[in-house]
Amino acid sequence: MKYFYFDSVTQEGVESSSTIDGQEADILNRWQTLSPEHGSFLGVYCDNGQILQFMWEENYLQVDIPDADRGGSMQKPVTRDQASELLVQAIRGADPGEIPGLEFFKW
Repeated sequence: MKYFYFDSVTQEGVESSSTIDGQEADILNRWQTLSPEHGSFLGVYCDNGQILQFMWEENYLQVDIPDADRGGSMQKPVTRDQASELLVQAIRGADPGEIPGLEFFKW
């Protein structure tokens, strides 16, 4: 699965336009070692073509599914444990658009 990330503490990352391929263990390891600080994020390209990303904001972690056709994203605040579970489900083929509680926000 293709993924990208940025760690706001180490300033290391891979842009979404230059993704890297990884197996479940690679992606989960990157997720677990990513600094939980504002500006850090990790995203994966799902089997259905959607991008599922997790971003640390000022005081919370947010799941984000961009929708360029609609000019916005489906979003929801989550805990780190919830984000980890959603990431595993996406890696294993789940449709991120079916995550309960998502709300659409214009960019």
